[in-house]
Amino acid sequence: MKLVFSGGLYIPSEILEECPRPTNKPATRGSLKNLGLTDRQIEVLALLMKGKSNKVIAKTLNMAVPTVKNHITVVLKALSVTTRTEAIIKVGKMGWELPPRSEL
Repeated sequence: MKLVFSGGLYIPSEILEECPRPTNKPATRGSLKNLGLTDRQIEVLALLMKGKSNKVIAKTLNMAVPTVKNHITVVLKALSVTTRTEAIIKVGKMGWELPPRSEL
């Protein structure tokens, strides 16, 4: 509950378990760039995958909240999805995992 009240995103484990992992090579930072995403947008996506709110993402990456919103809009469009949850699921299906904390 704390996650939701703090502005985070909750995805039930049942949904995440339904996301099949591809048997081929997992998506990399480079393959996300092939979708037209910049390094900064990939950083926003990584924090999005951790369930962080726009405000927390903005503070973490030292940017304005409207800039975060713009990056998220671009990420959703690049992934051909309409919600944050769909983006997380799609990236999971691509096999992309969160980068190590040192890369964020």
